[in-house]
Amino acid sequence: MTPLDRIITAAKQNPEGLLLLGAGIALILRQTTKGSRPSDQGSRNARKKSRSTAGNSVRSTAESVSEYVADAKEKASEYGEAAVNEASRAFKATRKSVGNFAEDQPVGLAMGGLAAGILLAAMFPPTKIEQRALGPIGRRAADMAADAKDRIKDVAAAAGEGVKEAAKEGMREATEQLRRDTLS
Repeated sequence: MTPLDRIITAAKQNPEGLLLLGAGIALILRQTTKGSRPSDQGSRNARKKSRSTAGNSVRSTAESVSEYVADAKEKASEYGEAAVNEASRAFKATRKSVGNFAEDQPVGLAMGGLAAGILLAAMFPPTKIEQRALGPIGRRAADMAADAKDRIKDVAAAAGEGVKEAAKEGMREATEQLRRDTLS
């Protein structure tokens, strides 16, 4: 996007600036034509000079706006890059904490996976073939599964708390690292 395109876009989004610019040009023109009436040639020269001054003022303002926009774009890019770097650091710290949890609590992780599988299977109704093949065994297994589900839910909740704590610790470490990096 060229500087002129940026200016046009800015003018469309905020027409107040153009109104102020127009008012300023009108004041300049009015002040140059006040007082005694110069000759036609002098009047033309004064208007020509006013237009030239106004044009230079508009160009100067456009250049200033263009520079401001370029600076703002650069700053936004720098802030965006810093945010991406921090998010990456936080992700790595969290991943490390979760990895440590998996190494420290493999049984809890396995139980959580088993609980997730049981809950997923429980969301779908049994098929007719399963009902005929399993019959009473299926009902008895369903009762046992319901009991197991309750127990596993408790274990999964405890394991979830462990993961949650590990993630919090990872975020705390990343936040502290960010503070140390910004202060140094």
